[in-house]
Amino acid sequence: MGIEVIIDANVLAEFFKESSPYSQLNQKVIRDRLLPIVLGGSKLRQEYARLQRLRSLIFELLSAGIIQTADDEAVDEEAQRLVDTECCQSNDHHVIALARCSRGRVLCSCDKALQGDFLDAALVSQPRGFIYGCDKHLEPMIKKYHLR
Repeated sequence: MGIEVIIDANVLAEFFKESSPYSQLNQKVIRDRLLPIVLGGSKLRQEYARLQRLRSLIFELLSAGIIQTADDEAVDEEAQRLVDTECCQSNDHHVIALARCSRGRVLCSCDKALQGDFLDAALVSQPRGFIYGCDKHLEPMIKKYHLR
């Protein structure tokens, strides 16, 4: 069972640019299909929908199976549990919930508080989360999750 990539809305447009800190991961996801993107939960879907210029690309990637979907209801319920227990430092309970309800273990985000939550073993484990901030993280990610 492989891992999936979660792309926070704050870097979604950047992720798909040809020359970006995510260009090598983008190639592994789209061209090589080494690992899929995962999308789920009503809040992240709403955040993606606000990026109108990316709507057709997201639909195309969903249709091609490059973006996998998690159960929105399960993600929303888990996000509410995280809110109720006040265990996250960030306000991105929906992203942590998505990781917990899927195999999303690689996070692309520039939100430092979210990155801290994602690396917290009490919140994301088995396997632990990995922050992909730029292409220098590609080889460590491949080694950590035994991808090839």
